[in-house]
Amino acid sequence: MKGRQLILFIVLISLFFFFPVEIFAQGPFQKYQKGQNVVVKKGEVINQDFFAGGQTVTISGVVNGDVYIAGGNVTVDGRINGDLLAAGGTINLLGEVSDDVRVVGGNITVNGTVGKNLTVVGGNVIISNQARISGSLLAFSGNLDLRAPLGRGANVYAGNALIGSSINGDLRGSIEELALISGARISGNLDYESPKEAGIAEEVFIGGETIHRLPKEREIIQKRPLKIAMIANVSFKTFSFIVALIFGLLFVFLFPNRAQGITKVLETRYWRSLGVGILAIILFIPALALLTISIIGIPLIFLFAPLFAFLVYFSKIFASLCLGGRILQRTSLKKSQAWALVLGLVIYYLLRLIPIVSPLVAFVFAVFGLGAFLLYINSLRLAPRARGGSKKG
Repeated sequence: MKGRQLILFIVLISLFFFFPVEIFAQGPFQKYQKGQNVVVKKGEVINQDFFAGGQTVTISGVVNGDVYIAGGNVTVDGRINGDLLAAGGTINLLGEVSDDVRVVGGNITVNGTVGKNLTVVGGNVIISNQARISGSLLAFSGNLDLRAPLGRGANVYAGNALIGSSINGDLRGSIEELALISGARISGNLDYESPKEAGIAEEVFIGGETIHRLPKEREIIQKRPLKIAMIANVSFKTFSFIVALIFGLLFVFLFPNRAQGITKVLETRYWRSLGVGILAIILFIPALALLTISIIGIPLIFLFAPLFAFLVYFSKIFASLCLGGRILQRTSLKKSQAWALVLGLVIYYLLRLIPIVSPLVAFVFAVFGLGAFLLYINSLRLAPRARGGSKKG
């Protein structure tokens, strides 16, 4: 995949969340649900935009507006009279969406109807022959299985792509291994870049030209290891960005007061946050060593070590939230925690793409965020004592 395509990939993922957050920043959602399991039941009708965050999110009813979802498992088997923007581990679109669909996930299955255009970013993407896409397709995926007819053209950037659908337009993209099987019909051109020629069944119809572009020979021979490393790095950072964004949005919407409290600590006591964060990381290893001395302490290692590692990972979210908020304060945009989180994470991961400064950026964000979190937790612990002392006085 070319460099400009990778940049487009990163920008695209950012845009998935800039648009809903912008709407949120301009005014609170008319309908918003959060929790472990969020369900819009069959027969239920929501006559406004809808936002949902949870471990599982199911839309079986009717939403007369746009829908924005962040969840572990997302299922849409109802009807959405608007756009759908979703991010999740597993996404299943079984129902009908009247406008555009833009989804990011590990495993994505589309069996329903898309009234306009479909954009998917995922590890494994299946668009079955039961699906109907009235507009175009833009796909970034590891594996793509496309069987649904498309009303317009398709742009595909994938490791492996299996095409068995009718495409009313051009099929373009960069694909490592492309196969056009029985049922594939392209009314326009087939224009693709790949190190090998596509496998095309005899019965496949291509109305226009077939253009196969090979990657530059010099790049393949001399630069392939570097290119693979770069793509792997960008792909990993992109996946990490998606995961951090999902966790961060869930935290912001489920615990807005705590998110605001941690951000305030980092804004007002940033040097102390830095010191506490560094001290916590320095003392963690000796603390584990002390636990190994006793038999009782050994089981605690398996509890505290993963917990501390997750907390260090999560700390960049706190620091990104603070950074994004400070930047928004200097603009004319209305500030919201969600917008601040997205902006901060985008800046963080763009900086992490620079090899020289990447380790330093990761360390700085981690220690600042970790220190602010520990100071905030400590303030919660001391608050009851302070209230008790004031009553006695």
